Amino acid sequence: MAYLTIIVVYSIAQIALGLWVARRLTGSRDFFVAGRNLGPGLLFATFLAANIGSGSTIGASGLGYRDGLAAVWWVGSAAIGSVILALWVGPRIRRLAAEHDLRTVGDFLEWRYDRRVRATVAGLLWIGTVAILAGQLIGIAWILNVVIGLPKIAGCALGAIVVAVYFGAGGLKSSAVVNVVQLTVKLLGFAIALPLVLSIVGGLDGLHAGIPEPAMWNPWRNGPSGWIYIAMLGPNFIVSPGLLQKVYGARDDRTVRLGVGINALCLMVYALVPVLLGMSARVLHPGLPNHELALPMLFMHDLPFWVGALGLAAVFSAEVSAADAILFMLATSLSQDLYKRFINPAAADTQVVRVARGASAVGAIAAVFVAMQSKTVVDALGVFYTLVSVSLFVPIVAGLYLRRPGALDALAAIAGGIVAVLAVQVLNGGKPIGLFTPAMCGLAAAAGAFAIAGLLTRGRA
Repeated sequence: MAYLTIIVVYSIAQIALGLWVARRLTGSRDFFVAGRNLGPGLLFATFLAANIGSGSTIGASGLGYRDGLAAVWWVGSAAIGSVILALWVGPRIRRLAAEHDLRTVGDFLEWRYDRRVRATVAGLLWIGTVAILAGQLIGIAWILNVVIGLPKIAGCALGAIVVAVYFGAGGLKSSAVVNVVQLTVKLLGFAIALPLVLSIVGGLDGLHAGIPEPAMWNPWRNGPSGWIYIAMLGPNFIVSPGLLQKVYGARDDRTVRLGVGINALCLMVYALVPVLLGMSARVLHPGLPNHELALPMLFMHDLPFWVGALGLAAVFSAEVSAADAILFMLATSLSQDLYKRFINPAAADTQVVRVARGASAVGAIAAVFVAMQSKTVVDALGVFYTLVSVSLFVPIVAGLYLRRPGALDALAAIAGGIVAVLAVQVLNGGKPIGLFTPAMCGLAAAAGAFAIAGLLTRGRA
């Protein structure tokens, strides 16, 4: 019960902090883009807090348990995508957002193309983001299941309540502040836990002796790793609406380069941490029925109480902080991209914020139901990552760097990418075709459809 008490008290503290920050909320501009006043420190904290979520903790350690060193690319792909966002895409889209008062990715897509592209993407985001939020809730559920045997549905519901309350209160403004606390707990917890766990297994030599299979030490060829993760995950950390809208809140271009860039460096360093913890769990707890229980098992059974409690709080922080980034996408796509743009264009700030809060509650409830249908964190996250990369990457990057892309070009790219992914899923069971993963097939089809539509429409003109 001591572990449960710590998690409950920590949850209440996060909610209280979010409600306190929300008292200074002055309107939808604060809710959606934090007044465009985030400095490098806050932007870094809210980015890294969002990027180290259930996939980067429960999911990555579970992949380390199952596949070994190859799992490093789960987080490594996020680092690669973050570098591109920090140096090229982020500063450019931030300037456009500030110049034209853009508050969501939907705003950008309508400004660059038209309202049809905005509506299409908003609808897709609701499907995809509910799936990724479900992944974060599954991570929370695994923690509470190991700690007190709480059923999966109850753990998912508790996580949904925590994040929906503190995010719904103040949006990006409250999330950015709460993320600082969450990030501190995460970094401290993993920094203490990793060396202690490695000492228990006898260091890297002991780990190698406990896992002698050469494939487990190959960073490219064991399990769906290397280029598969890079293709599936990398583009999402360049064009994910939740991350781009955090960029909108940055004070200036320098803030984007520093905040997002330092986040990328930290992800590169962190990438090995969950993998080594997962491999250590394989030595200490062989034969787990679910490999995603690896990390909670270590913290519960192999570390001193206070270290284990801090580690569990760190993982809980990871899941909740990533979940608020997902709720951010859900709330903004419904309130700003659909409600204000199509249903009630004359809506006042208070109405838009009220709809955003309602959307976050509905999204959290929907995610609980999706979580109950997904077996693992990685299963749930894979749906979102593939959907976002194939539908958004080409329209956003082309919209930033090409002079005359048209709305039909963007719609063709979205349709082509999704149809290609569905075709691979149906015809090949979602497995790679040779060297091409479903995400790679979708990206190639999206780029091809964009180019063909452009040639046809220009030809007619």
